[in-house]
Amino acid sequence: MYVKEHLRPLFKSGVIEAEQFQWAVSKTSAKVMQHHGDATSADFLIVEGSKVKKLADQYLQAYTHRK
Repeated sequence: MYVKEHLRPLFKSGVIEAEQFQWAVSKTSAKVMQHHGDATSADFLIVEGSKVKKLADQYLQAYTHRK
């Protein structure tokens, strides 16, 4: 949800396409949960929120270069 809310304005304004949005959300969420799969709450986002946003932005860039 956190990643979706970060990227949603870009999707709604037409800056990125639906496929880019879904791919970046999926990749970012998988990477974050790989490291925090045992977390019982999302409290780690308080400390690491900016890193997660940066990772999502990097996945958007990677998608663009991938095509």
